[in-house]
Amino acid sequence: MAAATVRLFLLLLPLCLSLTIVSATATVPVPELIRETCMHAKSHHDLCVAVLSSDPKSNTSDVRGLLEIALKLTTENLTKTADFVADFLDEADKKSTEPGLQQCLAYCEDEYIDAVDQLTNAAAALESKVYKDVEKWVAVAMADVKACQQECRDIPGDKRGLTKKNGDVDRLCSITLTINQILL
Repeated sequence: MAAATVRLFLLLLPLCLSLTIVSATATVPVPELIRETCMHAKSHHDLCVAVLSSDPKSNTSDVRGLLEIALKLTTENLTKTADFVADFLDEADKKSTEPGLQQCLAYCEDEYIDAVDQLTNAAAALESKVYKDVEKWVAVAMADVKACQQECRDIPGDKRGLTKKNGDVDRLCSITLTINQILL
């Protein structure tokens, strides 16, 4: 009888431990400031929470710190998309791809180069606590991304997720602007 009880215990122990671990990780609360800040993001609320929560510094940040995190992650995403566009254009040029796609990608490359510069300016404005300028530079970067999207919208064929990447950057810019708005 004791051996059966020990076997049952040993069989159930890993299950109990794994449920405890899952339970503990599933109930980690979102810090109140992140939750309150992201309420302003309305349609992007869940993305806002996910983005801000992805940086461990967000747990101890004030609103300005959350803005810094959002701007940093937006800049990283935008820079990766700029690199993607440049690589895609190089490949399209080598393959003599359809001219409309090459034109779209060349246009987007210029827009993304400009957008990276705008977010660099926004970071400098944030460092100086000039939130009106943060708003201006992020809005200009967002307009650059939308211009890319507009230029390429009628191009048929495989754009390798460029539309989605543009949308992702646009949403991140929107979240950054929303957080900045709290500080204005």
